[in-house]
Amino acid sequence: MYFLLFLLAALPLAAQDQDLATAIAEKCKKASPLPAGDYKAAITDLKKKTATADVLLNIALLQLKDQQEEEAFKTYLSCLEMAPIKSVAMSSGERAKYDELLKLYFANSEELQPKLEAVLKQHPDYLQCQFLLAAKAANERRYEPFFYLFYQSYCRHPDCHMAHKTKGVIASLILQRARGVEEKELWRKRALTELFTAITLCPEDTGLHRMYLFTASDKERKEAVEKLFGLIIEKNVQIPRAEIPMYIQHALAVDDYNQAQLLLDKTKTWYEYSRIIQQMQELIQQAKAEKKP
Repeated sequence: MYFLLFLLAALPLAAQDQDLATAIAEKCKKASPLPAGDYKAAITDLKKKTATADVLLNIALLQLKDQQEEEAFKTYLSCLEMAPIKSVAMSSGERAKYDELLKLYFANSEELQPKLEAVLKQHPDYLQCQFLLAAKAANERRYEPFFYLFYQSYCRHPDCHMAHKTKGVIASLILQRARGVEEKELWRKRALTELFTAITLCPEDTGLHRMYLFTASDKERKEAVEKLFGLIIEKNVQIPRAEIPMYIQHALAVDDYNQAQLLLDKTKTWYEYSRIIQQMQELIQQAKAEKKP
């Protein structure tokens, strides 16, 4: 019989992700009697057990070790669906720190890492802030610490922007590797749902806008443009000047001149003068003229 690789309640949170990765490695070494490389047998054995969040998490970890990355992500999403959720509200103190760190995250600032580590060292219970540490581990393709960090945060904050964003990104990753048409559509819909939920919760995460538009299929893109542009205009989300052409070109690609013009008119309230805006106005007029019979 194989033992679980993770004893989640017993593994203490380490603020620095390298320390956490080391702690996880040591915990696995002590908890698992598996000889190196005997992962397939362990996976088979665990699949005979009643499916719980812990069992699925450990299957996902073993699949990572066995280089079954796609299957690991699928299993991990199933694990999250069964996670023991105990939602908690952020304190005013954590909210202030999270908002500060999130701005640095969006700006891809070098200040994020030291400030994040300092916050988590002082407040290891700030699990919504920990989502940002999980994102860093995932971006560096260190999926074992990512799985643990995200899972722990998700159990307390399953409905926040970073939770939905991460699930959407994972679904998008699986979509890229899916083979059959039916499988692709399943993961595309799941990715679009999670990504738009994340955007609704935090429209300022403009990096998600691009992923959302490019994830939509040709038949879904017009609806995606309408939903995204409507949200940007309603919430007055200032998009970077250099990215305005990307938005306008997506609208023109589905012949939605109205949405293109509405968004461009909104950008004129953010930027007093811009050559890019002028060029996009000319592009819209040209596209409309060429479309006339």
